[in-house]
Amino acid sequence: MKSFKLMFAATVAFLAAALHAEPSRPMKEPLRVNTIFIPQEGFDDNDNVEFVLDGELKNACFQLGMSSVKIEGNVISVSLESHRADDTYCTQDDAVLPEAIQAPVPFYKEIELGQLKAGQYTLRYETTSVVVNKTFNVAQAPTNRQDSLNYAPVENASIDSIVKTGDNVKLRLTGVLTSSCMHLRDEALVSLEGDVVVVQPLVRVDLTSNCLMYLRPFSQEVMFPNLTEGRYLIHIRSMNGRALNRVLSVSDEASTAL
Repeated sequence: MKSFKLMFAATVAFLAAALHAEPSRPMKEPLRVNTIFIPQEGFDDNDNVEFVLDGELKNACFQLGMSSVKIEGNVISVSLESHRADDTYCTQDDAVLPEAIQAPVPFYKEIELGQLKAGQYTLRYETTSVVVNKTFNVAQAPTNRQDSLNYAPVENASIDSIVKTGDNVKLRLTGVLTSSCMHLRDEALVSLEGDVVVVQPLVRVDLTSNCLMYLRPFSQEVMFPNLTEGRYLIHIRSMNGRALNRVLSVSDEASTAL
């Protein structure tokens, strides 16, 4: 009887410990970031400044985690976590994972900084094995308006993720014009700043007649000149200090793995 009581007490203690134990958490591993995309020029001190981290997850078992930003003077330090999924496949050693899961997975992560004072800034992403830096400038706004140009209210942008070197790149923009006085200009402004293609779709505002609230969907195709092999950020400016970002790979073979 005494031994039974001891066994029962041990069992209760074991179950209590199991119930109060913390659940297993997915493993964290350093995240490979290849570059930081941001236009070097074009932001004013009343714009919403944003940038894009471009890199690779180790394999399909990993997912993006939380990002954090620390601003010290004109240096902006960025960190980004990745988490290993805690499922049947992903708890195995990487060497025995199914081949379809082993391949690196490209990602890009948009991060907003909000408004910054005029000046030159350095973005820094650092791990134990790599440091990635990128500088950019914030100018003093020439007017009190958030946009110094009349940008179109772009809501969506579509583009192929991979194109072949030498092929023209086609970007399709869509949105809604909200006034009878607002007219989409025939061509958007396009400029290449290093590895960033800046696209500025514009509207013309006609104030010679009464303006009525009038919703009209629009669509605009933008063609880029040839881009050399590499990864590019397509940064599309929109109304009210907003922007849309897409990442494009240009490869000698459009089907080449990233």
